Amino acid sequence: MKNKPILKLNRLAMIIPAVLVLLSLSSCQQEEPYSNRTPSGSTLVNLSVSASNSDVTLVSDDPASAIKSLCILQFNANGNDFGTLRHVGIGTENVAGGGKYSATLLQSVDTNDKYKFVVLANFPNGYGVFQGMTGKSYAAVQQACLSEEITGNLGFDTNNCFPMFGIPKGGTPEVIDETLDLGSVSLVRAVARVDIGIGKKDANTNTWSKNGVKFNMTQIQIWKSGKQYAYMPLEGSFSSAGGALTITAPSPVGAVATKAYDNTYITSGTYCAEKIYLPEVDLQWGSVYDTKHTSRLAIIVGGKYNGSQKETFYRVDFTKTGNTGEQVEYLPLKRNHKYIITITQALGTGYKSFSEALASYTVMSNLKFRLIHYDRDKVKDVVYNGQYMLGVGESEVAVTQYQNNSYAIDVFTDSPGGWKATITAGNDWLKFEGGADAASGVANDDTQLKLKIPYFNNENIGVGRKATVTLTAGRLTHNIEV
Repeated sequence: MKNKPILKLNRLAMIIPAVLVLLSLSSCQQEEPYSNRTPSGSTLVNLSVSASNSDVTLVSDDPASAIKSLCILQFNANGNDFGTLRHVGIGTENVAGGGKYSATLLQSVDTNDKYKFVVLANFPNGYGVFQGMTGKSYAAVQQACLSEEITGNLGFDTNNCFPMFGIPKGGTPEVIDETLDLGSVSLVRAVARVDIGIGKKDANTNTWSKNGVKFNMTQIQIWKSGKQYAYMPLEGSFSSAGGALTITAPSPVGAVATKAYDNTYITSGTYCAEKIYLPEVDLQWGSVYDTKHTSRLAIIVGGKYNGSQKETFYRVDFTKTGNTGEQVEYLPLKRNHKYIITITQALGTGYKSFSEALASYTVMSNLKFRLIHYDRDKVKDVVYNGQYMLGVGESEVAVTQYQNNSYAIDVFTDSPGGWKATITAGNDWLKFEGGADAASGVANDDTQLKLKIPYFNNENIGVGRKATVTLTAGRLTHNIEV
């Protein structure tokens, strides 16, 4: 059956980085999904790219998060699930350096012919991997989209940008015709980031000062880090309901190796920031005292205690802050998440060798630390007091006149008592979900506050209205302007 060309351009917007996408559909269906050519008579896809920093301070652009290339995978829908791969629209730059791209998609033959989509960006070796992938399942495509084995340490910059992944339309199956609008899309990085420092962290500069901790860091080793990572997460390891892409579980692949970061990675013997990127790892199995203790990924910190010239070693695990003893929970390393480890105390020397430190238990270590972690897509504005942090997804909310009973804002804190929110200005019109005057959330978990925004009749009220939501977590305070 011959397909009609699609004339309407569609718009994609993304959170990290911001992207505007206009999609077109080709005038004939192709059996081979991979193509970087624009068929005669089709409408060009216009893709406008701007790199934005999704890091917590938002003080500068993050060039490694730019979009340098892009493709759209078009899967047949199997109910609400991914079926087989039907087509791949490859982004081609139209004007050198202009951030404009073109691509094609295939049009549905009728209203029962529905598709689900995956957006991929910044494949290091291009998109030729999709050659011959027609009719393959999501699982088969995912397994084909693996990085090469990593030699040395992972690094990303403006010439080697993060591979990214996104799901348009909240994963809802769609009929592809001239009325389709894919809406906004959030892309997530394929790896996790780990920062390590001693003493007190300055969020504005992403640096640490020792703050009286008598320890000098000399090296960092990552035990059993993955040699590869997956460009696409496993099906079932993410949720895209409501248009928000959330990574719910890691997608580890391949063999493991030890990664070493010597003193050239460490600033003034105090911190290593924005330099350690790791593939996803599943650590949520067993317990902190089991016999497989040395089989898990762990960090070994080498350093000198209290002015000593002798280097000793300490083990640091990815464990959830708040519990002690046998109740300690391991944290998985998930893509697009940031893990911040702060060494808060050095009580004595460590172990004489790497192997002795590896076999040790952090609950009995002379090195005390705190670990916080959060989704870099969800938590962007963060305040610290040197001990705890409070972060939100947005600090300024601009809405239209229409009613919204559940406007969600992501919140994360590691302050032991969790967070509380009140409306300190504008509480005559703004409320929390359900009409409540206050909201709260627990510590060390991905939480949300939800605003109840009533309909705004500007003929009676004026051209606009404002309110302030104040969040507190211990001694931390952060305002959200609405």
